[in-house]
Amino acid sequence: EARVTLREVDKEKKRILVDTVCTVRGKVVLDGEAKLMVAKRAQAEASNESKTVAAE
Repeated sequence: EARVTLREVDKEKKRILVDTVCTVRGKVVLDGEAKLMVAKRAQAEASNESKTVAAE
């Protein structure tokens, strides 16, 4: 199981901080945090469209 929990939102820098936990058969095998850059909606939609076309 993989679980991601939103910890912090930085609207000015367009970043989020999340806590991550991965378990296998109830035992934690990965525990950490990740800082992610959030794309603008138009950029994300264009990126997803180009990936869909490339996959076809």
